[in-house]
Amino acid sequence: MAYGIVDISVSDQMEDTAAALVLDCYNSFPHDLDSIRSGVSVVMKNNNTERSVRLYREQGDECGFPYLELSSAAAKALGLKDGYRYQIDYNEMGGTLTFRRVTLSRVMAPIDVSTDRSREAAVTMGYSILSMLGLAEQRGSYVSVKKGGTTHKLRLIVPENELDEEVWLSPAAAAKLGISGGNEHLLEYSQSSRVLYVDGASQSESSAAVKRTASSRTKRTTASQGSVWTAKTANPASKKGKNVWTLRYPAGPKKSPGPAAPARRSSRKPGSPQRQGAWLSSRKLAPRSR
Repeated sequence: MAYGIVDISVSDQMEDTAAALVLDCYNSFPHDLDSIRSGVSVVMKNNNTERSVRLYREQGDECGFPYLELSSAAAKALGLKDGYRYQIDYNEMGGTLTFRRVTLSRVMAPIDVSTDRSREAAVTMGYSILSMLGLAEQRGSYVSVKKGGTTHKLRLIVPENELDEEVWLSPAAAAKLGISGGNEHLLEYSQSSRVLYVDGASQSESSAAVKRTASSRTKRTTASQGSVWTAKTANPASKKGKNVWTLRYPAGPKKSPGPAAPARRSSRKPGSPQRQGAWLSSRKLAPRSR
């Protein structure tokens, strides 16, 4: 079995019987999807829907986060939506690729207060961090940011240096959220509620996100329903009561991937030369679902 987390990209350029897996991005949660050979035939499964495709490994244009590209017909048949985040489980023996919806993504990042004295409440985040949070397509828009019981809608600014590893709040936004700056914070973004939580969502909010995902699925057990992927916090004790899981892979050598299909231009936004963000460390691991 191989596990990982990817975003769905729907493209009119993709054939209905094919799919492209792009892993060589400058950010990602830990995974072992490199064991998937290019050109392998798989049966994709989401809920009670199945579809056979040939899965190719392709090169991205310095993409921000691993993604799986499908045709609009294939995505519609499987109930997969463009931009949504999924856990994928690859069973080589059975030739299946199973999807589980991801609702929450977490990262640890330093937050500082900018020196700009503008009265506008805004948050500045690089494309790299947005990609890790599953918020990469929100350039030039607004995002609801919540800390404790305070929620504010802030203008989202994406700097030219897309690999910027910090989050900057305008003085107005910092004052409203009660953040002094200069410290690392746990950031959680919910694709369900479209809220960015500073210092994490409450237990009830996290549970609600799971329930929203579960209620949208057909009759299945809770264990096989929605999965919430997170980055493990530096101090799990500070998140007492929350569900934080760690992804562990079976030991043993990996199989070398087969030849990759000719590179196509990625539908994801190109960025700077690939590298792993320095703000990702071994303590921040992606979890398996329960």
